[in-house]
Amino acid sequence: MMIEAGLTRYEKVNDEIKKELTKRKKVTVKDVNGQRYIGCALDEGKTVEIYGTPGNDMACYLNGGKVVVYGNCQDAVGNTMNGGEIIVHGHSGDAMGYGMCDGQIYIRDNVACRGGIHMKEFRSMRPVLVIGKNAGSFLGEYMAGGTIVLLGLGMKRGEKLFETHCASGMHGGKIFCSRSFP
Repeated sequence: MMIEAGLTRYEKVNDEIKKELTKRKKVTVKDVNGQRYIGCALDEGKTVEIYGTPGNDMACYLNGGKVVVYGNCQDAVGNTMNGGEIIVHGHSGDAMGYGMCDGQIYIRDNVACRGGIHMKEFRSMRPVLVIGKNAGSFLGEYMAGGTIVLLGLGMKRGEKLFETHCASGMHGGKIFCSRSFP
């Protein structure tokens, strides 16, 4: 099933997505132009594919579902997600994975400021954030658990893998960087 978002308000787009997901497991949304809250609280076994640029809080409270974006994302993607998978074939804005408790987020390119802020883990719930290129300031700020992997793909000597204050206030979890530059 394909939904054409265009300039339709986010409430109508999200209502249509929810309606179609009661009938099938996968929905494709094309021509997305900043519509917010797409894929919020999406349950396990459900998938939303997005072509365009989704707005803030995409896939917030994700509950085991899968969201794939063919484009860039705005802020707070994966906010407080409880499980599932987010794949972004582009860049992401600020606060990627804010407070995520479980699941995986894969960003092909870079994440702006405060990626992985307040990530936490509990027993078997272990969130993972993988960033293909680089990250802005405050990566992993106040992180209490989980794993962030920063790959630095396609970067040249002298480019920063991350900006200032990485791991500021971090008291749990792990951050791995695959390369370093003098």
